[in-house]
Amino acid sequence: MSNFVHYGERVGSNPDKQFKATLFQSGRLMLGLNCLEPGQSQHAHTHADQDKFYFVAEGAGEFVVGDETRRAGQGMVVWAPAGVTHGVYSSLQDFDRSIPAPTGLTTEAGSKAVVFSWDSRPGAKQYKVQVSRSTSFGTLISGGSVSTDNTSYAPSLDGTDYLNGGTFFWRVAEVDNDGNQGQWSGAQSVSQATKIAITASLPYLKKGVYNSLTVTIKDFAGHVVPGATVTVKGAGISLVTKTTGSTGKATFRVKPTKKANVTITASKAGYITISKLLPAA
Repeated sequence: MSNFVHYGERVGSNPDKQFKATLFQSGRLMLGLNCLEPGQSQHAHTHADQDKFYFVAEGAGEFVVGDETRRAGQGMVVWAPAGVTHGVYSSLQDFDRSIPAPTGLTTEAGSKAVVFSWDSRPGAKQYKVQVSRSTSFGTLISGGSVSTDNTSYAPSLDGTDYLNGGTFFWRVAEVDNDGNQGQWSGAQSVSQATKIAITASLPYLKKGVYNSLTVTIKDFAGHVVPGATVTVKGAGISLVTKTTGSTGKATFRVKPTKKANVTITASKAGYITISKLLPAA
């Protein structure tokens, strides 16, 4: 038997009578766990040569010690000297058992993998994880909550929304052996490089003449991206570089001298660099 134990790991129930478990026992001491469902009792009894005490870990009950009967709740200690009759009854009264949110949350993010992790909690059977674009978690990525037996979760980044990058939020809650879900943790954030798209104002460039080409840069959600670096080169056009303005646009005046593809490239810190080919004919 281990020298360390959390009582929550031994909690149980029996529909017919109180559930009992021994936490520690030696020739000098016995520490037991009694779990009483509402309406169950430990009948009054005595120990001729042993003192006894109860410590109420959860809930509340009616305790009898000699001629005294008193209700004792969570955190109370009840003492019964040797030779004094004692017992307990779990009355049919409602109480709330709060399951705190997991703690020790950490996020490890790389270009190809993201791992969410947290500290284990005694009595937890599973954990529920939610990932969303919003701290309200109104709309969830991956179609809903994900359940795991582990204290970490690595979402597949192959899903469309993950591939778009940007900022995500995640949270976790414990689920106990009876299926009761605890409190959600606070929202944790993780950011990945954001996917962007290039839109050209012309379907192709005319060879041998000057073309006015406007390039628009937007992110996956359709928001314009100001401050992006845009380059145009190819088909006889020397490298030209401009920066998008507040509308996400940059305009070029270019003259292709060859029938070939012109490469438009957009980049910005925190975004995925992307290129687009535009034919010159």
